[in-house]
Amino acid sequence: MINYLKSDIICLNETHLGTGGEIFVDNYTSFLHNRELKHLKAPKHSGGVAILVKNDLLTSFSVKVIDKTIDGVLGLQFTNKSNDFTLILFACYLPPDNSIWGRDPNAFCCHLLTQLYLHQHADNVILCGDFNSRIGDLKDYVEGIDDYNPRIVIDKTKNSHGDTFIEFVKDGNLAVINGRINPENDNYTFVSNRGTSVVDYFLTPYDCLDFCNNFKVDLVSDVLEKCNAYNLFVS
Repeated sequence: MINYLKSDIICLNETHLGTGGEIFVDNYTSFLHNRELKHLKAPKHSGGVAILVKNDLLTSFSVKVIDKTIDGVLGLQFTNKSNDFTLILFACYLPPDNSIWGRDPNAFCCHLLTQLYLHQHADNVILCGDFNSRIGDLKDYVEGIDDYNPRIVIDKTKNSHGDTFIEFVKDGNLAVINGRINPENDNYTFVSNRGTSVVDYFLTPYDCLDFCNNFKVDLVSDVLEKCNAYNLFVS
């Protein structure tokens, strides 16, 4: 799948790695924030986020970790070696509300908001990942004050994380890219026999939207079929 996608940067949620766990992928450098704690009744570690950066990109950009202070958040700073253009990227995983790890979405969002303020002078900022938040048709801007083009919504259901998440988005003046950039290429981000939903998002400040010229959600099943790997997962 990685060879097929040919991505410069890959953000992974729920790596399920404990202390000392690593990810090795040819031609990529891995940055990890593993969840060190494990529930006593759990058979294995859970959670964890990682960012894989293509080694070719490291010839043009210097990369450093700027945040891994709370569970489920990993922040990297990319600085262009020739012109000092700076990109801040956060890979995020907020567990669902029925998990012991997901009972304080306010603290999670407040931490991210603080990070946004700390790095507000960056040229571009992107937050992405699994926020387990269904926001339905809630506006990601303040009506009557801000004048932005609305998203085209495909998942109109809200959950308990949704209100907290959308308030964070508005407080950070962030745009939800899903359904806003190339909405014809949007799709559900969770698909199973339990149903479909949108719980994974890409976010960027509104003044960085010009950097986003294409957005597409590919189902894992479609990618597996396109790269002829479907038989490895389905018998």
